[in-house]
Amino acid sequence: MTSDGLLGEGSFRSKMHEMMRASILEAARKRAAKVDWSAIRISDIADDVGVSRQTVYNEFGAKDDLARALFEAEIGTFVAGIVDITGRAPNITAALSDTLNWLFDAAGNHPIIQRMLSDARAGEGGSLLPILTVRPEVVLLPARQMLLKAFTDRWPARDIDRTEQMIDFVVRLSLSEILMPSDRPRVDVIEGIVTMSKAVLKPVNRGAAAARVVDSAS
Repeated sequence: MTSDGLLGEGSFRSKMHEMMRASILEAARKRAAKVDWSAIRISDIADDVGVSRQTVYNEFGAKDDLARALFEAEIGTFVAGIVDITGRAPNITAALSDTLNWLFDAAGNHPIIQRMLSDARAGEGGSLLPILTVRPEVVLLPARQMLLKAFTDRWPARDIDRTEQMIDFVVRLSLSEILMPSDRPRVDVIEGIVTMSKAVLKPVNRGAAAARVVDSAS
């Protein structure tokens, strides 16, 4: 067989593998949108896709690993939307405002997130909720890294540490708003997040700041 034939065969296998992996994640996504993760069995997902249970285990590992892969895929989808918005925004203020508007709409219409929150408020289920609240390596850190790249690609940062602080601030406040929405109008919430986030980017004269503290205390 020619080298071209081998390359073609390898490419075909790779595409089939990607399709199978995507099908497993989609099956997991559909079930997680309907019932709590604790009620879902790997065998159910395997049956939905038409593969063996062992195939799912071989691809993702244990059930918790599949849950993590599902969240990583969802984060990737959210970040792709944010990257698109960032790429079209004329400045950082517009990028933050447009991103937050889009993000809150997307989260409000996301079936898994809304089912999780609905169950949690009713005192039911909640087996996936800790991934959003106490597993920073699954949601917070990847989201921060991807968004930092999106913003610094668009607007090269003079101070990367402050830019990373701003992104961390935005991600944490956005997640808080999604999990526990404010009773204030969304426009006010977004304006507040944008204002505080931009303040993080401004350099601080620590000597002057310390002097102000002393003056206010005297």
